Amino acid sequence: MKVLGILLVGILVSSCAHSIKSPSLNTSSTSSSARAPSSVPQSQLLQTIEEPQAFKGWSSNRSEQHDELDFARIETTEIECDSQELTPSHPSMEMKLYFNAKWGRYDDKKVPPKSGLCLIQSRAKNPVCLKADAINYVIVSDLFQDKCGNFYRGYAEVLFQRSFENMGTLFSPGRTMYQNPKSEFEGDLVSGDTYPVNASQFFFFTKATEEEIKQILKNKSLALKRGYFFDADKNIYRKK
Repeated sequence: MKVLGILLVGILVSSCAHSIKSPSLNTSSTSSSARAPSSVPQSQLLQTIEEPQAFKGWSSNRSEQHDELDFARIETTEIECDSQELTPSHPSMEMKLYFNAKWGRYDDKKVPPKSGLCLIQSRAKNPVCLKADAINYVIVSDLFQDKCGNFYRGYAEVLFQRSFENMGTLFSPGRTMYQNPKSEFEGDLVSGDTYPVNASQFFFFTKATEEEIKQILKNKSLALKRGYFFDADKNIYRKK
């Protein structure tokens, strides 16, 4: 399966996630209304698209996102722990959010026929691409904790081809899901184990809000009641 950028697999953000407030923004009139240019998050992933000579540009995909982030106003934070290893704060993805979703198109004829972006090519002696794939970009966000016990909302960029992934198959970093063995419906997924991830996998972080921390503690308790074992040494959850 060809995927551009970060490979993440999962399900759409649940309806309850859309009730979560957007990340804290710096709107105080007594403080700076915009971050210094060097501290504003700058996407590197958007500079890595394949076949840039054929790319026609981006279109907003607001129907598949929670909100649009204003990078000049969002209050980012560093990991406040010597270790840069993070783990999901809880197994479920009920608090996963999507931001700044967009999709891009290609000029079919400018895409090389042997490119992974070319879905259909002509059968001529000198073939050309007849139909190119589209690509999607989104920032996937969920809650994490460091080894010092601090909670964060992490934001990871994802770039993928539409034919191989979609907004319904993106997991949060460090989380897994698998087919529900008790369900007869394919695609009926349940939360699985969690695993450590490095802070370098993320675009940026914000501090978890008080509301998010309350929900984290609730979800931790629910996970234990639903048959999870918490490995305190590794700070991860496993299904019993």
